[in-house]
Amino acid sequence: MSTPSVQQLRERLQNISMNSPVYPFTGEITNAFNLDKQFVNMNARLYQPEGLLKETTLVFFHGGGFVAGSIDSHDNLCRMLSQKVGCKVLSIEYPLAPEHKSDMVINSCYKALCFIHRYESKLAVIGDSAGANIATVCALLDKEVNQLELQAQILINPIIDMVNPGKYLNFRDAYIHDPNDLKNTLYSPLYAQLENMPTSIIVLNNEDSLFEQGQLYSEKLQLAKVPVIAKTFNGGHLGSHLVDLDEQSQKPIAWLINTLQHTLN
Repeated sequence: MSTPSVQQLRERLQNISMNSPVYPFTGEITNAFNLDKQFVNMNARLYQPEGLLKETTLVFFHGGGFVAGSIDSHDNLCRMLSQKVGCKVLSIEYPLAPEHKSDMVINSCYKALCFIHRYESKLAVIGDSAGANIATVCALLDKEVNQLELQAQILINPIIDMVNPGKYLNFRDAYIHDPNDLKNTLYSPLYAQLENMPTSIIVLNNEDSLFEQGQLYSEKLQLAKVPVIAKTFNGGHLGSHLVDLDEQSQKPIAWLINTLQHTLN
């Protein structure tokens, strides 16, 4: 199967999300929580379940190859995580490539986290695929200053190495225009010094073209004495399966929810 174009992927995620049954949620979902005044057109959606059990707020960065996805496309996943874990989830709609440059995307996301930290004292970053890349890069940026004191980073099928982006070459090229940046740790955290990174919870799939780099990242984190909880599942990249929460996503998400229930404060 050929990799879709940017427009095709955008339309595909939109269509899947529009046609998926809405996951039932008991609590408050706030769409008016937006970051437009602080950053470049960055909207957010806050999920606060009834019967809040955790102090930590999950800040979620959606997948979509850096070029697609939104707070709408991953609404069901955020609903489920918030409801099942008993925590607030704040989903970020970050600027997309190729309309926006990669350095602006990363800087905007980290500034957004700093802004959120004014109101939420305990934060953990979470993302899938490209969103997992953004999440762990933000954690890398923060470990130099320790402004956020992140409780954890949760990475689902992460893109870690832009030199070898698996089958997502065209999306990488839409995101990174200068070949000299491929090993820049702002985009390829595999090449970073990983000491003092937050506790890392990592979900991998063994038929995913990103599996080997995700596994290597997990190993490098452990060598850097970072606490790591990792689990590999059978199957390919979860991607759009996280949009409609179909059968392929059920076991990984169930494991992740159970792990977060026992790990987050």
